[in-house]
Amino acid sequence: MNRPKEDVFFDSEFRERYLEELGISSTDKIAVKEAYETAHRIREFEIELYWKRTAYLWAMQAALIGIAMFLWTAGDTTISLTSSKSWSEPKIIITTNPSNNSLWAITVLSSLSLTIAWLWAAVISGAKFWQNNWERHVDILGHALGQNLYQVYPLQAPETIPPFSVTKVNRYIVAAFICFWNVNLLWSLWELASVYSGISPPKLTIVCAVFVSYVVGCIFFLNQFVNSIFYSGLRMSRYGAPVEGLPKGPGKPELHQRSRLPRQD
Repeated sequence: MNRPKEDVFFDSEFRERYLEELGISSTDKIAVKEAYETAHRIREFEIELYWKRTAYLWAMQAALIGIAMFLWTAGDTTISLTSSKSWSEPKIIITTNPSNNSLWAITVLSSLSLTIAWLWAAVISGAKFWQNNWERHVDILGHALGQNLYQVYPLQAPETIPPFSVTKVNRYIVAAFICFWNVNLLWSLWELASVYSGISPPKLTIVCAVFVSYVVGCIFFLNQFVNSIFYSGLRMSRYGAPVEGLPKGPGKPELHQRSRLPRQD
């Protein structure tokens, strides 16, 4: 089969240097097989951890959504009698509006849930990196053993539509949660603005529109701030020093050695 970008990892020069950095001789098939089985086992462990973390965060988001729905519907109940087209059939309307305290609670809860959803996205990204890392180990070691288990795809027909990526679907689910909590947060802020404004409805609409625009701008700025400052503190410190002697350039693979950390001046 033709291999696209992944072909760079099977280059003979790269594979020889890779095995050298692992401390394995390319002629020692037993050591290569042991390393292959170890990488395969750790890959399965990473996938298992990925779904355990996902289940944990799913449960947390479900609980937070349940609390939010309770706060939205557990407010002050108003019963009003209005006339309909037929005077003999008046309408009784029952509405439930969240109290001021509930609105503040929803605002705080939405902010917390939004932060957790962003961190969930970071967890997915980190877990995918380690899964890919061990899959590369399995691919390269398997190729050294003459096996291409993860490089061959038996398909029923060439025109078969490619399957959905589980990781990408999970990322879209997280994006849906982020949108949901953003809407929840803006809605609660809108309701708080209407409660404490005390002005006429037309002016209230203008004030709320300006307020929402301001909040959206703040969220955008906060997102940039979080990405540049806060997220950088969540990232790995170093991959280690790059292994010298390999071809460099666009599309060229790199090797990093953790035991060869760059010296700090």
